[in-house]
Amino acid sequence: MGAVVASIGLENAVDRGMSAQGLRDESATQHTVIVACADERKKERPVAGPVTVRIGDRFMSTDAIVGPSLSEPLIGQVILGVWI
Repeated sequence: MGAVVASIGLENAVDRGMSAQGLRDESATQHTVIVACADERKKERPVAGPVTVRIGDRFMSTDAIVGPSLSEPLIGQVILGVWI
């Protein structure tokens, strides 16, 4: 199985609107979740959302788990299912 690489756009419209009004810091997130790593470690990660994911001329709104700095973003099967 090979990898598919594409340029995408992400935007949290709610946070953008609130920060434009001075009501929220752009970097603020609403909650956290516990994620399971491939090596079975568990980590708490912040959630940003809802975010709009755009790939080509299609888009979908969903929550996004914020990874560590310089981590590679991954798009899961739910997001990709929109384009099938």
